[in-house]
Amino acid sequence: NVTVAAWAAKWETIHFSTLKPRVREDYESKLRLWIIPAIGRRKLGDLNPGDIRRVTDAVAAAGLSATSAKNVHRVLLNLLRAAKREGLHVPDSALMTQAPKASKSTRTAIGPDEMAAILKVVQELDDRSRWLTAMIYGLRQGETLGLTWASVDLDGGHLRIDWELQRIRY
Repeated sequence: NVTVAAWAAKWETIHFSTLKPRVREDYESKLRLWIIPAIGRRKLGDLNPGDIRRVTDAVAAAGLSATSAKNVHRVLLNLLRAAKREGLHVPDSALMTQAPKASKSTRTAIGPDEMAAILKVVQELDDRSRWLTAMIYGLRQGETLGLTWASVDLDGGHLRIDWELQRIRY
């Protein structure tokens, strides 16, 4: 007769120490903003597909994308599968609820003219090597900032992405 909220608190103590800081922060926010308010008082054993949809419908009703709703759904199912692995009763029908379809991205790559304009501006910056490396290799900010000289093979022309920097909120 464990509630979703009680299990979520227990799950955090069991599972969250193994997660990267940003993933942990992401899971915590999805639990706090969407999952617990929508179904936190429900008992795990009483969950049904309507309860799961209630969570994702709340995300959609708040104006967030279908991809955001799908990500909340993923965290919720991870939470429920972990409960089942721990021997708690979670109805299979709740675990089999379909995730919302992710929305199609409308982003496009930077074109050659835009790239040339950016490169022209970057040449004037003191940290131009950081920007050029990121653009040439397609690195994310954290990957670029996490580079060390040990990751660079100038003779072989290789760059190894070993780790990234992440901002950790306290």
